Amino acid sequence: LRNNSVTWTVVQKIVAADRAADDEFGTSVAISGDYAIVGAPRKTATVGFELNSAAGAVYIFKNTDGTWSQLQKLMASDRETFDEFGYSVAISENYVIVGAPYEDEYVNGLPSSSNKGSAYIYKKGATVWMDEQKIVGNSASNGDNFGWSVGISEDYAIIGSPRETLFASGGATLTEAGSAYIFRKFSSGTWTEMQMINASDKGAGDEFGTSVAISGDYVIVGAM
Repeated sequence: LRNNSVTWTVVQKIVAADRAADDEFGTSVAISGDYAIVGAPRKTATVGFELNSAAGAVYIFKNTDGTWSQLQKLMASDRETFDEFGYSVAISENYVIVGAPYEDEYVNGLPSSSNKGSAYIYKKGATVWMDEQKIVGNSASNGDNFGWSVGISEDYAIIGSPRETLFASGGATLTEAGSAYIFRKFSSGTWTEMQMINASDKGAGDEFGTSVAISGDYVIVGAM
């Protein structure tokens, strides 16, 4: 839609060039300037001769002279069945971040954990967006769904992990209290975890991190 001073009017309907049944294209969307990004987390991806159901994909569209055209399709380099890459997306200037909350593979050689989740950051090159880094929460574990929500603003990113189990001051287990992780990109070019945040009044089942957003020096986190 476009704002024509008084009302918002439809400019164009966009679809994936390789759309198929049950891709769920449009589960997540984001827009910045002349670029729009759309997640299709149930998209089947091919790895060699193997079909990976719901591995997920993300589509980037570019506005050229008023027409939005598909520029690029993104898929995780380590995609697997049911990762749901594209469940969440965000875009800011030269960066795109994509959440895959059911992804299992960790980084740095650490063992896999079921549905731990991860997020992928891409940087805009001269003509296309290029894979920059896969990130995971240092404290994330089985079933935390890190990547359920994502946000990015300049050199900072925030990722929600709404099903993370936390502990109360007395030691009580707070199942699915939820948390969010803040990452920063340093001059070395590496995105590094700066802080894990959770609610001061956290409780079991709060799912803090279901939604996140970031703008400049502020973040906001939903606990549904």
